[in-house]
Amino acid sequence: QMNGENVGGYFDLDTSTINLVLSQGDDPGSALDYREEMMYVHEYTHALQDANFNVLDLFHVAYHQPEGDVALRSLIEGDAMFTQHLYMNAALGVHPDTQSILQMTLLDANTLSSLPVPPVILSELYLPYLDGMNFVKALYQVDGWETVNAAYDNPPVSTEHILHPDRYLAGDMPIEVEIAPMPDILRGEWTLVTTGTLGEFYLRQYLSTQLDRMAVDQAATGWGGDRYRLFYNVDTDQRAWVLVSVWDTPTDQAEFSAAYAAFMTERTNRQPISYDGADCWRAVDGVYCLHQTDSLIVGYAPSLKEAIALVNFQVQ
Repeated sequence: QMNGENVGGYFDLDTSTINLVLSQGDDPGSALDYREEMMYVHEYTHALQDANFNVLDLFHVAYHQPEGDVALRSLIEGDAMFTQHLYMNAALGVHPDTQSILQMTLLDANTLSSLPVPPVILSELYLPYLDGMNFVKALYQVDGWETVNAAYDNPPVSTEHILHPDRYLAGDMPIEVEIAPMPDILRGEWTLVTTGTLGEFYLRQYLSTQLDRMAVDQAATGWGGDRYRLFYNVDTDQRAWVLVSVWDTPTDQAEFSAAYAAFMTERTNRQPISYDGADCWRAVDGVYCLHQTDSLIVGYAPSLKEAIALVNFQVQ
């Protein structure tokens, strides 16, 4: 429903056709109004991307890497949004009276919704369009369209690349993080649901439920890579997970560790207890433990025994 409310148009990759939702009362064959022109520019950019860069093939490669998929979508939608932005500036030079319409279109044609939705969902919608546009703008400022076009041959692979274009331009690639399988204490009752990379964007969303923007920015900047495993106990309908993250510098790791401690203290309204080398917090839903080595390990499980086992199994 949320996406349906905001679809002003779309490019169909399967049929290579542009589809627009015309304003109420427009007849087929009528000239597009300025708002519709903006939507057409956006979708026409997608058509050009498909014709020149084999977008479907790029998505097939990124499909099994969620972080890479989000980053690729941010390049593609950001490219279309930035092209809209350039078109808007050109249109204002010819038709200054259209300024209010065109400025509104940049934001609401593709992503905004009047429905009450959780902040993380809105952030997920904004990222490819608004952060993606800033990413493409940063590439454009290097050497124009040549740098933007080159990104399709070497797509961004992480949300860190999108949030920090300088990291992408510097060739700073995410570190591959090794994560151990299920500890013995979970075997038999628990099953592995999924494993993957959380990434800087979702770390930010997680921390922002308890911390202010400045604290989140300081904590998440410097992300180097991560890997998580999510487990499920069908008999008790409970979940457990472990996240292993690495950071660009020891300072970055220390900042995230301090922020996570503040996050958990705020969330549980309790100070941590030290147990078997980890700091642990008891919450209503279970126990969270933080352990530092050359990486940061966070584990969650219904009991302290299980949470510690998840964390310490990664230390071995």
